[in-house]
Amino acid sequence: GSSVHAHALSQQGEHAHPMGRRGHGVGQPGLAVAQCVADISAAEFVSLDLEFSGLFLWPEGGQRPLTLGEYFRRCAESVPCFLPLQLGICCVCRREDGQGWELRAHEFDLWPQHRQIFSADLQSLRFLREHGFDFNAFFERGKQYARLPPPDAAKCTKGQPLPPASCILQAIREARVPLLVHNGFLDLLHLFDKFIGGLPDSLEEFAQIWTAQFPVLYDTRHLAQEGRYNVLKHAGGLSLEALHQHLRPLTRVHADLRHTGLRPDSFAHGSSGRDAVLTAEVFLMEVELWVRHWVSAASARKRRRMEREEDLRQSLEALDWQGVHARARELGVGLLRAAGVGRRPVAEIRADVFAAECSREGALDDGSGEEAPMCRAVLEDPTGHPALAGAPLERFHRAFSVFQNRLAVVGASPGSIHLGEPTK
Repeated sequence: GSSVHAHALSQQGEHAHPMGRRGHGVGQPGLAVAQCVADISAAEFVSLDLEFSGLFLWPEGGQRPLTLGEYFRRCAESVPCFLPLQLGICCVCRREDGQGWELRAHEFDLWPQHRQIFSADLQSLRFLREHGFDFNAFFERGKQYARLPPPDAAKCTKGQPLPPASCILQAIREARVPLLVHNGFLDLLHLFDKFIGGLPDSLEEFAQIWTAQFPVLYDTRHLAQEGRYNVLKHAGGLSLEALHQHLRPLTRVHADLRHTGLRPDSFAHGSSGRDAVLTAEVFLMEVELWVRHWVSAASARKRRRMEREEDLRQSLEALDWQGVHARARELGVGLLRAAGVGRRPVAEIRADVFAAECSREGALDDGSGEEAPMCRAVLEDPTGHPALAGAPLERFHRAFSVFQNRLAVVGASPGSIHLGEPTK
């Protein structure tokens, strides 16, 4: 799409930005930011969403999908040229009665503290305007942001005021709370570039620095990609709206949710605040369906194993003593008594053959679905209803470790990026 260039002027610029006169500068975070910081400190998960002034400097070209390295370089070239215009935060915490979740939603327009030349894609701006983004209010109420001090300098800079929006990212970094995004690779790159530092040259270096400061992340699009047909039973698109619409009637999670702070219906359609709420809800609904799938798969495997064992038992019972001895020799089961004098009873040999056959089948099992026992024990209440809200979260993260720090990627191959294992 067409793009334009603009200057973002801070209070220190030649002409003071209007929000400088409205108390949005350094040292004056305001009640909304303070409430958001408090909610982050109490959250089990925090979902994030950003709206940008544009996505890419150049349209996608070529017939073949990009490699992950090429895709990272394309993104890294574009991200510094565009601004994040709006930040949506949804803090997910347990209800006090343990019967569900409380979603505390926040939305902030963003403005760089320091003078910056940026690009704006007219198609992106038109999309925002069509979905209710108020550019006049944006210039009046935007919260300033700047890069945070490095984590190792936090003690030295403690007490020094930060721009309001930077206080939010600082709170997330200090809490080390698990993050939720939907197709969020660009969101992460913008957060890194605007709040952490210049983007590294390689995807590997970016991943290492990111996970050191934000150790755990889940991407709802990746969870959907991995279980699109067999878990979510979904043949439609994987956009946030499409997933939310499909999953809501399939799960019971929405009945346990209570929204506080700004209600999601107060956000404009497609705004960052609304999308952050939808991301949190989609995540909780996906978790319920994955738990059901794992528990169901474990039950089916147990049923098949019992059927195989019964077939094996009957086949062994049908063998005469010669057949039992032949099978025992194949499996290495001893025929002689412990003292080495005389043969063991056929019934005793048959029982050992049965045990050896069962053990061999267990060793050949692919081990898939090992999460199921943990899901059954930890993520279900006594009635069999998924109750993640009552589960110890460290056990939840172990059960869902296969999804940790994996981001969906559209336009590159393979279709996901693994940022690495969580940093302690």
